[in-house]
Amino acid sequence: METYIPVIIFGGIMLVFIVLFLVALVYLFRGKGPSERFKEIAENWNFSYEKEAGMEIYADFDHPLLSEPKSSLQRARYVMRGEKYGLKWEISSYSYHVRGASIGTGRGSPIGSNGFRYEMMFAIEKKTAPFVLERAGLLDKINPFQKDSDVEFPEDQEFTKYFKVSSKDPAKAKEIFNKEVREFLEIENVDYTIVSNGSRMLFFKEYKVVPYEKLEEVMEEIAQIAKKLN
Repeated sequence: METYIPVIIFGGIMLVFIVLFLVALVYLFRGKGPSERFKEIAENWNFSYEKEAGMEIYADFDHPLLSEPKSSLQRARYVMRGEKYGLKWEISSYSYHVRGASIGTGRGSPIGSNGFRYEMMFAIEKKTAPFVLERAGLLDKINPFQKDSDVEFPEDQEFTKYFKVSSKDPAKAKEIFNKEVREFLEIENVDYTIVSNGSRMLFFKEYKVVPYEKLEEVMEEIAQIAKKLN
């Protein structure tokens, strides 16, 4: 029996070594989570970082995606604030639970396998008249009735075919979306929803994931759009 003791000890040491090695491999290849990735990006940009924020950061934006109650699981997370491209930014990940959405969704989808929908929100400081710009949906194209807040462009049916503008001040909104701006939005095929509350603008793409490595590219694109909206 005594002759087997060294073998048992050696075997035990090797087993511990193998377990530690496997744990190290799992840690090495598991990748960084969203919180770590956003925090790292914020540090690289000299932005402040807040892992969890309240829904009040969206309170001053009037849009159904934010104002209509979705569930008690609405969250604003991974908030980064700072200056870049000559603008003051507040970037965040907005998520809420979508009932019955867990089937047929998964990695790479803005609706995850856990039934949560994710949107990247890009808010900038920019003074202009309040408005909402959205891509026109099928119902907008076939609906003959106009809401009081809808801004009409009878002289530009091509723009109206693809975009919908609403504002409590239609006259001011028409000044913002002049011919030059409308042509820019069409040529660049801008697919952001843009919500202006008068002092800030919120940009987001519904049902589209923004990869970490594309954040700067998206911000640069938003900065170019914002310059046109005065």
